[in-house]
Amino acid sequence: MKNDTEIHVRLPKEQKNSWRIKAAQSNLNLSSWVIALVEKGKVVAPLSASELKLLRDFSGAANNVNQIAKKLNQLNTDKISIAVAKDVIAKMDRLLEDFQKQKQQTK
Repeated sequence: MKNDTEIHVRLPKEQKNSWRIKAAQSNLNLSSWVIALVEKGKVVAPLSASELKLLRDFSGAANNVNQIAKKLNQLNTDKISIAVAKDVIAKMDRLLEDFQKQKQQTK
């Protein structure tokens, strides 16, 4: 949706500066920050380029481990190999969940 209408708000200069800083910390411009705050009751900062790359790399690695575990199951390899692969997958899942929780807390 295109933003084609303006509203004007009077506030102390210090408050405007404080809002600009908070918006910048969220990687948003002031307008987007205010809209997010009004519409959602909170500001959700977009992922940075480095965070997006980390998630893509992590997802790719998790996908590879999943494929390995699937192949181990298909080949009926020993239960130790399967257990190790499943353990790696579980740890990667926990790491990803921790990353997502941490990202939510910083928003």
